[in-house]
Amino acid sequence: MKNKKSAVAVGNRFEMHLVAELKEKLDSGTKLAYRSGAGLDKQDIIIPSFKIEIEAKNQKTLKIIDWWEQCKRQEFGNTGVLILRNPRKPEFAESLVVMGMDDWIELVKKQNEVVEVESNFDPNLKWKVKRLKDAAAEVFKELQGR
Repeated sequence: MKNKKSAVAVGNRFEMHLVAELKEKLDSGTKLAYRSGAGLDKQDIIIPSFKIEIEAKNQKTLKIIDWWEQCKRQEFGNTGVLILRNPRKPEFAESLVVMGMDDWIELVKKQNEVVEVESNFDPNLKWKVKRLKDAAAEVFKELQGR
């Protein structure tokens, strides 16, 4: 029974690590799906604003296909993502992401979307800023000479 509790503790540590990382670097709304497996929330972590559900795995023996199939079975209308720890590295040193190719393609396509920006740039302002910069340089030069 000790091994089961130990495995659960290892899994919980990894989930908490991922939540902290994702909150800091991606979305502060990231949360654990408490009691994952019970009720509608089957995944371990949810990023609601991106509609992503994460299955987290922190195991020494990799079963990526089995875990991926579990992830796909459990997703509830959102994008399913599997995040696993690289067992050859120290704990939390490297995590790997597995996702469906169609989801990955959509993600990459969004990186290349052209965003049109309206500019209120006034060319006269450029000249004024240059004159201000030159004047400031003269003042600094004079102050250094004193």
